[in-house]
Amino acid sequence: NIFSIKGFQSPWGVRDGEVCYLYQSITSKKKRKRYRDRPTEIDTGIRVMGVTSIQEVILESGKVVNVGTFTFGLENIVCPCCHNKSLKLFLEVGSKCPKCDVGDILSHGIIEY
Repeated sequence: NIFSIKGFQSPWGVRDGEVCYLYQSITSKKKRKRYRDRPTEIDTGIRVMGVTSIQEVILESGKVVNVGTFTFGLENIVCPCCHNKSLKLFLEVGSKCPKCDVGDILSHGIIEY
């Protein structure tokens, strides 16, 4: 299942501690007919909070800079569809595919937004 997080106030992204909404993409035609006012996704009723963590990184030049990482606390949220798997923000290299439980997750680079 595919989920998206929406509802933050600033067009520049989520602020630390801001509560947002978890939406689920509608994939079946039957559900799309039922939710004509929102044809691509529905609100799951689950709320998530954005959390910023700062860590120091040492550059090759020896300069120390602070890098902020922004995540959502999804580790304790159960999937609203299957009710037995917790949601993850990132796939971990070496773990099993969450959909088929057979294939392994490989690293092929990163996606930048």
